[in-house]
Amino acid sequence: MTAGYKNIFTAEPIQWAVDYIQDILETLEEGAIDSDYGLALLALEREELRVILQELQQDVPKVDTPVFCAYGRQGARLFVIRQLLSTLPAVEHCPLHSRDHVYSQACRRLLDESFFLSGFRLSLEKKAPSPETVSRALRILAGSRLAGRLRLNRHPLHLYCLNYELPDPAYYLLPSHTIICGANDFDAHTQLHCLLHEFGHAIYAAKPSVKPAVERKKAAEQFANHFAAALLTSV
Repeated sequence: MTAGYKNIFTAEPIQWAVDYIQDILETLEEGAIDSDYGLALLALEREELRVILQELQQDVPKVDTPVFCAYGRQGARLFVIRQLLSTLPAVEHCPLHSRDHVYSQACRRLLDESFFLSGFRLSLEKKAPSPETVSRALRILAGSRLAGRLRLNRHPLHLYCLNYELPDPAYYLLPSHTIICGANDFDAHTQLHCLLHEFGHAIYAAKPSVKPAVERKKAAEQFANHFAAALLTSV
């Protein structure tokens, strides 16, 4: 199925991803007679997406840093492919769950991802944080010796600044350990504040916790608020 979608290299990336998910779901609805067959189809899609990601990464400099940053259309392509890979189930799924459960959850995640991406609106006037604003945020973290804590299980944090208006100015997405910043009309200081807030979420994600999901989400928001405020006052 993905072979017909190599036009991600020329298409508008977000709409490409929404259409791609819709095609997957329609194919599964029409042809997946059981969860085994459905998971086999999704496994094939995952491998095709990995090939596309490798092609996209050929032009990306290999630098071992705690944060990988990308902007513009190239950033949008990398973002959607990594999001799709984080949404599709791994080839070896958790033995604690049945294949029916894994398949059901995969379809639900695809629906959720389609809904999320459908809220993106390409902007010609508003802009995402500039590389200069991102560099300033990273210098603040480095000055406080916090940059190294942005890795999650040794994996670097991915940061994408994209010229799409989003439902919220920015998000930290745990499954792919990614921050996405959208287009807005904020001044540079407010954009810096938003970036530091999301960096706070990324650092909090690495903290072990036994709290229920609702309580952990609330605690993460409080931590990110205090984290950004404290760093800004030290500038």
